[in-house]
Amino acid sequence: MTDCCEIYGVPFTAWEIRLYLDTHPDDRAALEAFAQLYDRCGGDAPAFRGISRSDLENGHFGYCTGPWPWEPDANCRIGSGARGPLCERGGM
Repeated sequence: MTDCCEIYGVPFTAWEIRLYLDTHPDDRAALEAFAQLYDRCGGDAPAFRGISRSDLENGHFGYCTGPWPWEPDANCRIGSGARGPLCERGGM
């Protein structure tokens, strides 16, 4: 029988480490702890959505390497079909 603390504790811990890794992507100890939890849960928890095991093996946590969605460069690419005043001026 699975302990109630394990059912809720492991995913909670994984989510907290993921939030930490958002601001400390090169912290190897946190990355290793996150990878251990990933293996323990089989990657099946909300904190692991959009992350594969190979993403954790490169030694750097980064889910967004390009412009953020609110930055003009993310929305005003040539041929993207985006329309609006920012795109017509070529961004900000």
